[in-house]
Amino acid sequence: MSSLFLSTACKGGVRIISNNSASRWLSSTQLHRALPHTIDVISTSSKRSFSAQTVSADTPPFHKILIANRGEITLRIIRTAQQLGIQTVAIYSTADAKSLHVQMADEAVCIGPPASSDSYLDIEKVCEAIQLTGAEGVHPGYGFLSENSSFAERVEQLTVGNQSGDAKVKFIGPSTHAIQSLGDKIQSKLIAQAAGVSIIPGYNGVVTSPEHALEIAHDIGYPVMIKASSGGGGKGMR
Repeated sequence: MSSLFLSTACKGGVRIISNNSASRWLSSTQLHRALPHTIDVISTSSKRSFSAQTVSADTPPFHKILIANRGEITLRIIRTAQQLGIQTVAIYSTADAKSLHVQMADEAVCIGPPASSDSYLDIEKVCEAIQLTGAEGVHPGYGFLSENSSFAERVEQLTVGNQSGDAKVKFIGPSTHAIQSLGDKIQSKLIAQAAGVSIIPGYNGVVTSPEHALEIAHDIGYPVMIKASSGGGGKGMR
């Protein structure tokens, strides 16, 4: 059992520093091939240490994963999976039938018409694709169902047949508890506040009307930012 330190990735590679302080760059594929057995890896970035995790160079964590997304994030996940020897399944709407992520994946399943609500956001259709293809893991990417705790919970209720028999499907992402706690921005601020973490002053409840918003803004002081309680940043901020 050897200890290695991986610094920040750069252009698809990582700097490997072994016990004897020797240092060299390895691509993700080279890293996978270079490790003859399971090792303990401690990742460091910007002088911040993270908890150790076990990495196996012999057996990929999944035989096949389904990516419940489209576009660039799906391409990035496919490329990484290919480097690890993991087969990939793409899902797509009829509007995306000729998209690059559909062409790059090992398998592709059409899950509905162009409207996201009838395809990428339809949990049951995505789950049908998982069971149809036998994918043991599901990566949500970002957006769409990635912050939907019901989707994560539904995925992990599934069982698929694989080379080793039946396997429980794994959601490649946060736990349902984490999604529920942090997906709602009001709840996440309350959790941070209870933990003694400094938060931006504001209103930690539900704004019920424009008049209510004005009243709160006067109490806080201007300028103020209005943010939806769910979703990420970007367009949700005004």
